[in-house]
Amino acid sequence: MDLFNSLPLKKQEYMNRLFRNCTEKVKYYMSVIDVEADQTFIKAGEECKYIYIILSGKVTGVEWPMHEKSYFFKDFGPGDFFGEIECFAGLPRYRISILSSTKCRLLAIPSIYYME
Repeated sequence: MDLFNSLPLKKQEYMNRLFRNCTEKVKYYMSVIDVEADQTFIKAGEECKYIYIILSGKVTGVEWPMHEKSYFFKDFGPGDFFGEIECFAGLPRYRISILSSTKCRLLAIPSIYYME
């Protein structure tokens, strides 16, 4: 898929293998979204509606324990997935929040179609 041409070569190869048999239905529901820097666009506790793949930019996984400071624990970059673990585990809500570290372009796939 042309969407992945800007990714590092190994990530391109992986994505091309992963999406080789992607159905037209899944492709139809995919969308590319742009997120400005310093935006929290997934909040822990929200319903898991999408799985995301980073096409460009960086995001950070953030945990906000009650009555404590936020904990930045994982950075994600081009070719990385996030939001999928909850879906694979059968969890209905996101467990962490995701903050855009830079301006990002993301591929958003509705989790219901991705899991098909």
